[in-house]
Amino acid sequence: VLVVDDSPINRKLMRVHLQGWIIEEAENGLQGLNMARDAAIPYHAILMDINMPVMNGLDASQAIRRLPVYQRTPILGVSANAMNADDRWMECGMTA
Repeated sequence: VLVVDDSPINRKLMRVHLQGWIIEEAENGLQGLNMARDAAIPYHAILMDINMPVMNGLDASQAIRRLPVYQRTPILGVSANAMNADDRWMECGMTA
């Protein structure tokens, strides 16, 4: 599972909830995109923060969806602004 979030605390929290899974972490959307693209074995799921520096989660998700091996991979949006979700989340290719 690839966890993409600029907050070390949020990444730690996701690691705790995903105990038993192999977790790799990225600190921004561009790093997450590069890790997804360069992975020897595609990730089974991606947890993506929305608001990050360098490249936000919406743009990163859209770019990851353009990679053939990730067209059906679950990309789950995680954000402190979850209650303010809008259609952009699904339009960029996030699963939820």
